[in-house]
Amino acid sequence: MKAGSVFKLVGLATALLLATLLGSATQAQPIFPYASGCKESAVLTTERFFNLLPSGAFTIDRTVIPGEDTEVVLGSWVIIDGWVADPTAGALSTPNCAAPGASDGNPTYVTKIVFKPVAGSWQNVGVKRLTVWADNDVDGFITPGKDTQLNTFLDPTCLDSDEGCVVTFGNQPLVRGALAVSAGLDDNGLPIAGVHAGCAPHPGVGGASCAGIILVAELENPKPGATLQVRVEAFASDLVNQLPGFQFSSDFAPQYKKSTSSIRVVVQGVPGAPGVLSPAVNNASGNPETGVLGIDVFGIRTRDDRGGLAGTFERDARPGDREFFVGIVALCESGDLVTPQVTLLPPIAGATPTIAGGLGAIPCVPSTAAPDANPTNVVRIRIGVSGPGAQYVQAVHVYADDGVVDPNGVLNGWAAPVGAGFAAQLFEPGELIGNAIPINGVAVFGSLEQTLRTSGGMPLVVAPGPVPGGGPALLYFTADIDDRAQPSEVVFQVAIDVADVPGGDPVFASPSSRLLRTVPQEFRFQISGPAAPPAPGGVAQFDTNGNNVIDDAEFFNAIDQWVAGTITDTLFFAVLDHWVAQTPIATSGLSGQAAVSLALAQSAQGLTLSAGGPNVAAIGLRVYDLNGRTVFSREAAGTTLSWNYLSSEGTPVANGVYLYVV
Repeated sequence: MKAGSVFKLVGLATALLLATLLGSATQAQPIFPYASGCKESAVLTTERFFNLLPSGAFTIDRTVIPGEDTEVVLGSWVIIDGWVADPTAGALSTPNCAAPGASDGNPTYVTKIVFKPVAGSWQNVGVKRLTVWADNDVDGFITPGKDTQLNTFLDPTCLDSDEGCVVTFGNQPLVRGALAVSAGLDDNGLPIAGVHAGCAPHPGVGGASCAGIILVAELENPKPGATLQVRVEAFASDLVNQLPGFQFSSDFAPQYKKSTSSIRVVVQGVPGAPGVLSPAVNNASGNPETGVLGIDVFGIRTRDDRGGLAGTFERDARPGDREFFVGIVALCESGDLVTPQVTLLPPIAGATPTIAGGLGAIPCVPSTAAPDANPTNVVRIRIGVSGPGAQYVQAVHVYADDGVVDPNGVLNGWAAPVGAGFAAQLFEPGELIGNAIPINGVAVFGSLEQTLRTSGGMPLVVAPGPVPGGGPALLYFTADIDDRAQPSEVVFQVAIDVADVPGGDPVFASPSSRLLRTVPQEFRFQISGPAAPPAPGGVAQFDTNGNNVIDDAEFFNAIDQWVAGTITDTLFFAVLDHWVAQTPIATSGLSGQAAVSLALAQSAQGLTLSAGGPNVAAIGLRVYDLNGRTVFSREAAGTTLSWNYLSSEGTPVANGVYLYVV
């Protein structure tokens, strides 16, 4: 055998070697049909192998979304030499065996593995082809650059046969090595033995050596509701052409010869319409303990609001809005949330908006589940946009609020570097996750293979919790509205997908906590009122809902345009009259072209109103603050009236914005 046909298991101190020259059942079979060594080897599911709890075995549902997921892991296993001693070790009938609990000094030569289904239907799951991988770093994940796809492609129809799907390795076994003491080099100049290393996370394993295999299914047209679960059976044999004294192989203990995958593949239901999301993917092995809650936002409505009338009044989205604030999704690791809304404070001096009360306004409370000490790894965010107004959503933007460290140095929220930003202060540099245009009503950020990161490199990992008195990790969302949008409703759904992540990111172990709820979080907002100056049409153009009166939201829209200078004083006062009196627009005769002209002259000392037109006998002025309180009121004969900025009580009024009626 040439040197290029084998490779080392990464990180296992050369304890194991995997042969890459693999084939089918047509390869030469070993001369020795059986393993003559002790029955001390085992095959275990990866989750069971890494799980330190006494219960050991459990089943994890791994979700498949039709049309989105084209590959899925059906199972990952660890093959171990030295897991358990043969109960008959030391008997005369087994002269190769050492005393119970001791290694027999032989490697485990795996010459054949067999896959069989134990539940569900591969046809309904849509399995097109099966692929076997060598999990070289034995972490239960396929890692590019570390793991190797074995050149064995299996037709899934073999799952229906009595034999199952058989992969044989002949005289070049899947696993070679795993000896108790050094035995020199093989014919490739590579160690065939060495110190047991790298494979002892389970109590009782000791210094056992191990290798990993992963079975992957390529999918095509899976059916909603379908499931599939498989098992593997491993066979070992003695081999010829080995170094003297190493032809013998350890065997598999009967109770550990077969292992059903702890992964059960489940196909989700198909969404009912474009932009409607399937439930969140909960592909994690930890406890279901992480709460998720959608939080409605009050206060500023676009990222660029900078106080004033635009930032102090709640309003709907409008045509041309850029980054209209949709809402926040909060995650509590080992906890849950009860607060359904927050208020965003207008930024001061150009700073970024902040949540009123900080994270303390949306505290996490412990969930009923027992904490598993795992973090929560967010691997993918899916956004669905539906409803009549979905066609006007041009793009969506996703951000993650920076993590925070409490006074005791305990990390809470996202696993962000200390000093990276301020919790509950939004739109800081580096918080952007991404921007996307919804395709068929859905925008996707990330994949199921690795932890999401922000543009600043912050991994979306919620540290194990709960932190007493701590707050949640926050994701927040904005949307761009088309300039030609018409009044309509938008339904905005968010699904947060979590999963185990290879090796953790950056320092946490690979297992992840699961979500308490997988239903997508839903926000609804209205698009109403034009943002650009309205076309000529008088007061009626502000009646966006067509009820023939000026409602509060429509009046606030007129205020915004008046402050921005996009409508005249005359038209604004006409809208104000209709709002105050709630008079019908169509019968009022007010079209924005009043018969009386009005001019206003303003200086530091006061203002002067001048009215022109036929039959003007007197002029009156009433001034209100933004809370509706009367500040000043006066009438005078003639066509002019002055106000020196004193209230009706004779005291100077404060600087600010006021409404007035003439």
